[in-house]
Amino acid sequence: MIAAKAAEQTAAPPSSSLADGCSTAESSCPEVHDSVMIHLSSKDAHVICKQDHEAEDQLLLAHISTCGDDVRDIHGETHVANTPDYEPVTEIPIDKVTTGTVLVGILFLGATLGLTALMHRPAILPYCALQLGIALLGFRVRDWDWKYRWITGLLCVVTLSGYKVAILMRMLTGNATLGIRMFFFGTTALWECSNSSLVFGGAETQRKFGITSYTRAFIKAWAPCQVKFVNSSRPALLWRRCWHLLALFTVGIGLQQVLKWSGEGVLGTISSIPILEAEVLAILLFATTLFFNVPGLVWQFVMNAVHTVSGDHLCRVEIILPYGAIYFSTSTREFWSKWSRPASSLIRQMFYYPLGGPQRPYISIPVMFALNAAAHYDVSNALVGDRAIMWWNLVFGVLGVAATCEIMATKWMIPQTSHSAETAEAAEDFPLWFKVGRGAIAHASLRVALYFLVTRCLQMNVSSFLLSL
Repeated sequence: MIAAKAAEQTAAPPSSSLADGCSTAESSCPEVHDSVMIHLSSKDAHVICKQDHEAEDQLLLAHISTCGDDVRDIHGETHVANTPDYEPVTEIPIDKVTTGTVLVGILFLGATLGLTALMHRPAILPYCALQLGIALLGFRVRDWDWKYRWITGLLCVVTLSGYKVAILMRMLTGNATLGIRMFFFGTTALWECSNSSLVFGGAETQRKFGITSYTRAFIKAWAPCQVKFVNSSRPALLWRRCWHLLALFTVGIGLQQVLKWSGEGVLGTISSIPILEAEVLAILLFATTLFFNVPGLVWQFVMNAVHTVSGDHLCRVEIILPYGAIYFSTSTREFWSKWSRPASSLIRQMFYYPLGGPQRPYISIPVMFALNAAAHYDVSNALVGDRAIMWWNLVFGVLGVAATCEIMATKWMIPQTSHSAETAEAAEDFPLWFKVGRGAIAHASLRVALYFLVTRCLQMNVSSFLLSL
């Protein structure tokens, strides 16, 4: 009997055990799914996947989306490396000059030279050269030990951001409105983060994005956001994104115009009520962040045209929109999965994972929030001439407390609601009162942080915010 029972257990196919413990591995944690299928037995895979999903429930904090780099677009499109309809190209690396590569070089190098000549700012050329060099460097050091890649990546980030703040932002001082400076600073920051994260992430990150050669690294270097090289393009997705953004733009711009036409009396009333002002600022910020998706969409149209003209498969790419519908977030985790996705990936790789990640949250979470706050001192200094150290610390302190509370509450609730904590579906078993409370805490903390960010860090109110747009 014992032998027969053992035979039945060993006869069970490995895939069934894997499916029981990791039914959502492919959708939420592709890198674990791949390593499990290739290197591990089904029993070990079950244990590792269980540990991974338990750790995933702790990633409800600043600039963390989910395990790996799966994110959602503004209309809910999921970008995961191993989903059937979105699979990066995995062929053998090819380093050769193709027709598409030549066209990309001509277009973007020409655009850089044209912009430099138009603005009479030769300092733009070294900055673009640095961006290109860092993307290529990321592919060169992809197999280095993570400690050496971390040091290299830190030097890249400091060099890029330092050059921008010290030289490029000074060029705009006095010659551009605050809104233009904010757009320039934000767009270049997304560009810097998406290229620098290739250095920190190494081969694993580049594999998930389909960057398998210097040629693809060269193409990626010109993208102002994260991109993935894919086997087949989806033009309908691009047009759907554009329609959604257009609809949201229309609503946001309409609200801005209504507020501008309402007069100082209405704006004064809004500013006198902090709760109301925070809510109005949240709506305006949501509409404003959508503009940072436009450069990526323009780049996508250009690459689609290059692919159509050249027929070069190396130019089949899809962008990951930097910002999603942040206003409709129902938890801090959802908010951070939609906010500044290139920066989210960079922050995770720079601070969270090296400090122990979910295994040592008592170290990784406070340090990450503190360093994130410190990284924003130069933002307000470049925009309004004030580092606002105390207020940035307050903003990220509020966000950090809210994220930590959500982490602890989620860890406590999962054993109360489900016997299968190893599955991602456990999070959907929460009672309504918990979801409502979680959403209320996220809503309140984000509004408080936003209020101090705009009124203290950037020294603006609703009226001046509208004037800057």
